[in-house]
Amino acid sequence: MEKGLKREILNWLKSQDGVEVAVFFNEVPIKAKLKVNDIDYEKKQIIWSFNEKLKVPLLDNRDIYFKYRDNVYVITVIIHNNKEMVTSFPSLALEPKLNRRYVRVTTSPENPAYVTIKGKKFQINDISEEGIGIILPVDLDLRENEEIDMELEIKGNIFPVKGKIVYTKNQGKNLVRVGIKLLNIPNRVRNQIVKYVFERQRDIAKKISIF
Repeated sequence: MEKGLKREILNWLKSQDGVEVAVFFNEVPIKAKLKVNDIDYEKKQIIWSFNEKLKVPLLDNRDIYFKYRDNVYVITVIIHNNKEMVTSFPSLALEPKLNRRYVRVTTSPENPAYVTIKGKKFQINDISEEGIGIILPVDLDLRENEEIDMELEIKGNIFPVKGKIVYTKNQGKNLVRVGIKLLNIPNRVRNQIVKYVFERQRDIAKKISIF
């Protein structure tokens, strides 16, 4: 990021009474407002007042997202207590999560969802109306932009679906994270996904409220 733009963003952050941010807890955005207390230009750190709403989400993810003009930026929490929080300077988010069209949630052992690809069944990591994210063995040999036939399993119901490989990211240990966009899914399948996402959101909200 250019120095001039970074300085502009920092000045904007400092001028706000409250900056709307989001932390993704199990892929669900938890929103809050933060205020800048100080900026340490030498250490390239921002000191914020802490918001209790972020206490639990930060156990899962230390990246905080906010929008400035038309772009999404991310800051990473270095340390925090119940009063203040220190983060890195902002950088442009490689994955602009705040611009997602559909809510995405992670699955769980208590409420799993599965996909069968090339005759092999795997638990899905996260899911939305738009697609799924999943960790797969490298030797499954999936290529970006490849279209594949799959079987999606939600609560014991199995649906044949088509998907397109959007990205693959090496995870080490002969594993790869794969993002798959669902193609032309029937309404009955979409409705099952929407219901699953809603129920999972409710589970996540309960988990946060317990703390």
